[in-house]
Amino acid sequence: MKLEFRQAVREDIPAITALIQKRIDWMDNNGIHQWNETKYLEVYDRAYFEKNISCFYLAYDAGALVGLEALYETDPRWPDGLRAIYVHHLTSAENGRGIGTALLKFAEREALERGIDLMRLDSDRNNTRLEAYYTALGYEEKDSFTEGLYHGTRREKYLRPA
Repeated sequence: MKLEFRQAVREDIPAITALIQKRIDWMDNNGIHQWNETKYLEVYDRAYFEKNISCFYLAYDAGALVGLEALYETDPRWPDGLRAIYVHHLTSAENGRGIGTALLKFAEREALERGIDLMRLDSDRNNTRLEAYYTALGYEEKDSFTEGLYHGTRREKYLRPA
């Protein structure tokens, strides 16, 4: 698999929400309690995607959309004001082994190109497989929080030694 990445445009919104919906359906079918139980596509509706589309990056394999993520330089869930890239909406196709890791590596390269050394993301603290995945990739747990129906763990990774 040779992934190609590009920044999203407004015309990509239906494909973005369709891939997220497929992942929500997968969660339902696999007993994972996360986006499927937090009204994800109601919280993040079309207006949200329209407003934030320039922050989204898409991964393609042989012309097919297989993954996406949003990269922000601010995040209200992290009120300390440190300069970082905040990863959200990390989504991969159901049979896309390695795509999530490739998306995170892309985000890390993007951060370094922007002169940013700190990566941050959050994950559902009840999803132990996802928590272990992020830990294995070097994203250290900082603390936890609750936002509506979502119970998250804040995680961060420094890309260069301090």
